Amino acid sequence: MVALIAESLEHAPQLNAAAQALGQLGLPVVRHVASASKTPGYVLQLLQQHDATFARLLYVAFSNGDSGLRAMIENGTSNPVLSGSTDPPALALQCAKVLALEDTVLFGRTLLIQTNARSSVLQSDAQLNAQPLPQAPNLA
Repeated sequence: MVALIAESLEHAPQLNAAAQALGQLGLPVVRHVASASKTPGYVLQLLQQHDATFARLLYVAFSNGDSGLRAMIENGTSNPVLSGSTDPPALALQCAKVLALEDTVLFGRTLLIQTNARSSVLQSDAQLNAQPLPQAPNLA
């Protein structure tokens, strides 16, 4: 399970993009808006509920740089906490790697994603090298 927690609704587009990327890997997601400065009790309540409910859990905090949300989550749970500032596909891969330590299916999915990314780069390199070099203009 990945719990996505945003400081405010302004982070909803990032949070939803991350949820979609995680869903493509088959990872279940819960989404919440909770503010460390405005609703600290609610943040702690969410942490207690999720920690008690899910055996394998990873938190992702979506907040502004000066927000205390990530620090509050980090200090309120023994589960791993990541920052939501990473682009969604990279964030999904980070989550999958953390959770794949105990899940062979998820481990296989992460290997497949990495293999596809490497293949894409190698194909681009081959296409570039298949093109003739541009000729320098004749200045004589």
